[in-house]
Amino acid sequence: MQSEEPAIAEEHSPAEARIRQLEERIRELELAEQRFRVLLESAPDAIVIVDSAGRIAIVNIQTENVFGYSRDELVGQSIEILVPERFRGIHRHHRAAYLENPHTREMGAGLELFGLRRDGSEFPAEISLSPARVGGSLLVFCAIRDVSQLRQAQTVLHERDVQLAAAQQIQKHLLPQRPPHVPGIDVLGVSYPAEFAAGDHFDYFLMPDDALAVVIGDVSGHGFGPALIMASVHTLIRALSQRSCDVCDILQHTNRFLCEETADHFFATVLFARIDTRSQRLEYASAGHPPAYVFNRQGSIKKRLESTGIPLGIDPDQITPIGTSIDLEDGDVVFMLTDGVFEIQSPDGEVFGVERAIDCVRHRATKSAAEVIDELYQTVLRFSHKESPDDDVTLVVLKVGPRPEDRETRRDCPPRDSDRGASAAGSGRMGNQ
Repeated sequence: MQSEEPAIAEEHSPAEARIRQLEERIRELELAEQRFRVLLESAPDAIVIVDSAGRIAIVNIQTENVFGYSRDELVGQSIEILVPERFRGIHRHHRAAYLENPHTREMGAGLELFGLRRDGSEFPAEISLSPARVGGSLLVFCAIRDVSQLRQAQTVLHERDVQLAAAQQIQKHLLPQRPPHVPGIDVLGVSYPAEFAAGDHFDYFLMPDDALAVVIGDVSGHGFGPALIMASVHTLIRALSQRSCDVCDILQHTNRFLCEETADHFFATVLFARIDTRSQRLEYASAGHPPAYVFNRQGSIKKRLESTGIPLGIDPDQITPIGTSIDLEDGDVVFMLTDGVFEIQSPDGEVFGVERAIDCVRHRATKSAAEVIDELYQTVLRFSHKESPDDDVTLVVLKVGPRPEDRETRRDCPPRDSDRGASAAGSGRMGNQ
């Protein structure tokens, strides 16, 4: 009997081994299913698995959250339950075509798709499709993403881009296309916005007495809001300058407008220079603007045009007084700028600074206004290692030539407004140059 026992054990071992293999396979399948369920439920998008008949086989928790159905309500239903009714006919057609040629379709494929919630509301969706053969049957894995917030953000960005483009066009047309022709004076200004439109501004035009007005300004911040405010400042200064030759009076009315019509957090620095084109005498007033500089022919600084008051838009009763005037001579250069020039930084954080800007102009004092501006701007870009500035950059250069001997008689300037408190609208003619 003892000799037969090993034979019996040998006879049953293959069956036991097979059982163990099946048990191990079952455990592997159970583990794989657990992993699949974990992945399915942890997916950030709604996952809907559909069979070849278009019936929903599996959904995850995000599907319940997105569509508002419970799992039991969806499983076994046609996938069209999640499609708005007006699209169901065409969806069935597309589904049949897809089954003839199953392929992976990535999310965001440029299709305008919508999902339908249980409460009847619709939402824009991005949907990816992935076919898979399981046990001889075709299943399609659908990842569905509610992109309502994305679409809203895109709409806001589009509207902002439209506004900025409009502001850019407005500002482009407001900036002078060319300087006025004044014998003996070469003047040019440029503005490089950090965004679509700048809060910086410059202008030059002839006043009623044939004096040359040169204006540079900077509204706090940059972008759409400051650009619109600076457009208003431009229009108002132009209009006021056609009824008054008093720089102080013009800035006072502009300040009152800013205080009354703009938000508290906006203010503007403005430097307004008035140059008598016969005597070439320069007078100016500066409302908190960075100093301008007058160089002689040798490149030495003859005068700094310092600020004579606080920025506009802060105190409605503010008066910006006239600074000390200066007689310009042949070879002199007047250099105006906004703070975006000297605040430019290098990659290691070093600022460009005022001195670099002054040196750049000083060493080019014999060149034309256009050459001075171009070479200074290129110097700024090389310093920053960037293709465009991080802040608005505006430059104005005026070069003085020989004083003309023969000029036509100047028109009389309208009388100055003796009442500093009179409003711009009620104190005389206003028009555009």
